Amino acid sequence: MNFNDATLIYGGPGTGKTTRLLEIVEKEIENGTPASLIAYVSFTKKATEEAKMRAAEKFSLEKEDLNGFRTIHSLAYNSLGITHNMVMQKEDMNEIGSALGLTFTKRTLEEGFIPAAREGDKFSSLNDFARSRTLPFDEVWDKFGRDVNKWAFKQYCETLRQYKQDNNKLDYTDFLHKYLTDAGVTPYHVAIIDEAQDLSTLQWRVVQKAFSNCDRVYIGGDDDQSINTWAGADPTIFLNIQGKKEILKHSHRLPESVFNVGIDIVNKIKVRQPKDYEHTGKHGHVHFISDASYADIANGEWLLLARNHYMLAPLIELVKMRGISYTSRNGVSVNQDHVAAIKHWERLRKGAELLGSDIRHLFGYKHNKCPRVADESLYTAHELELDVSKIWHDALTRIPVAVRSYYLSILKQGNKLDEPPRVAISTIHGAKGGEADNVLLCTDMSKNNQLGYEQQPDFEHRVWYVGATRAKEALHIVGPHGIRSYPVPLN
Repeated sequence: MNFNDATLIYGGPGTGKTTRLLEIVEKEIENGTPASLIAYVSFTKKATEEAKMRAAEKFSLEKEDLNGFRTIHSLAYNSLGITHNMVMQKEDMNEIGSALGLTFTKRTLEEGFIPAAREGDKFSSLNDFARSRTLPFDEVWDKFGRDVNKWAFKQYCETLRQYKQDNNKLDYTDFLHKYLTDAGVTPYHVAIIDEAQDLSTLQWRVVQKAFSNCDRVYIGGDDDQSINTWAGADPTIFLNIQGKKEILKHSHRLPESVFNVGIDIVNKIKVRQPKDYEHTGKHGHVHFISDASYADIANGEWLLLARNHYMLAPLIELVKMRGISYTSRNGVSVNQDHVAAIKHWERLRKGAELLGSDIRHLFGYKHNKCPRVADESLYTAHELELDVSKIWHDALTRIPVAVRSYYLSILKQGNKLDEPPRVAISTIHGAKGGEADNVLLCTDMSKNNQLGYEQQPDFEHRVWYVGATRAKEALHIVGPHGIRSYPVPLN
């Protein structure tokens, strides 16, 4: 099937794009298309897994019935019969790094520019970007890599290529290249491509080949939210497809005031698909504050956003000082193993019996030697001759002092250590697809992002559009603390 005959579904923030795509799945199944002959692919595993879960629940199917719901890389992997031992692992990269004097931390271009910490990360990111966009390495180096040694970069690319050839290894980008040369078209009758704005040039070529025999193709996305160009995403391909266009008309997330901020930002983007959609009908709130500390984060659901990872540190410190638990890319701020040990200790202090396995866990956070216990037997502190006169904060000394103090501050605020956090802290990129009642948006930009803004303003407009449109009720815009910032409009 020619993709110019596809149905294009554009969905702005909160317009229910995934719901609409699943409605298409439902209609196809009702019209007699077996679920096993429907493909639902995306750039990320998160998107395909969410769709698979919702489809399985809605249509009373087993996940095995939905094998076509997978990432594009997984589609290639499955079609080619690649085995796990053929895939490049951390140990392989370490071997290459050892030979070239490079280290790899798996940092990515998530913030929209080549990471500065490690030369190995720069080389890896440049290499992946060039291959995903099918661009010559010299061209990519000229545009993004001027701060790295060109000869060393080429040496890395050649060493990586030779290592994979000698050891019969493939990386994820190789899956796609190999699919184009070695695999045939898929057997699916219907193909749904989600998050189309995030597909790279190479991924577009794969899906165009894979689904060329499909009877119907549906392509969903939002070019205005294409902020993964660091990974090779090319929204212009999506924009240039001449299919039947469907614009989802109603945002179920954005109140009027937040909606208007988003519209003011998105209208600055020069190359885009215009979308006429409506807000929720609620008014909502937009506030400008000079510092994040003025936000009342003591109550409600919050998403705290900054442009770069290093800008999150002050937000984390603020939340900790307020005695609030939070989530970040490192997980939940309160270690639940710590919480279990605290509960075990306090139960012993109250005279309760504890399993031997729990005693062992508890003593993992005490400097004392663990008594001899049997895992399935019950013990009291008295039976074990334990001094339980100290509260957990003074007894569990292998939990760092700063961490114990943080936990105490949470408890002093009347909060529980084991309740789900209502505050999330993230970069804008990390929050894509997320939402919260209250969003705090820090407007500072790094030197690299400011330079990128001057050279390719559309990219930064998209990033800040995504950031501003996470808010369901109130958007709190934090004024800049440095000399570089994005001018988020106020209404």
